[in-house]
Amino acid sequence: MSKQALAALVLAAASSSCTLVELDSREHPSGFEISGVVDGHVAFGFNDERTPLRLELFDGRSSGALAELVVWKLFRLEIGLAGLDIGIGPLDAGLGVLFYEPSLPSYPSAAPQPPASSPESRNDTTPKP
Repeated sequence: MSKQALAALVLAAASSSCTLVELDSREHPSGFEISGVVDGHVAFGFNDERTPLRLELFDGRSSGALAELVVWKLFRLEIGLAGLDIGIGPLDAGLGVLFYEPSLPSYPSAAPQPPASSPESRNDTTPKP
């Protein structure tokens, strides 16, 4: 086995052993998130941004962000030293390495509502037999 093949095998094993992939949409928007040597996410859902325009320099929502531009729920761009996070409408995707860890924007909570026929949804105080 050549030295180059051995180095590639060691690099592939080292990078894959430090990566965690999470697929969960119960408490988060639909999508997936990766943590490890490479951090990233892809999510689908409108964020909870309330300001029409926001620009931050040398700061941002994520750890290690250098700048962030947000145009309400329509567009979001965050730049890190070694990565990028972009959101267009309901789609948000970010990828970063080293010191930039893109984080998901905040989303409205999707707490399940009780059905209209359930006793918790009615406000009547009449005693039940």
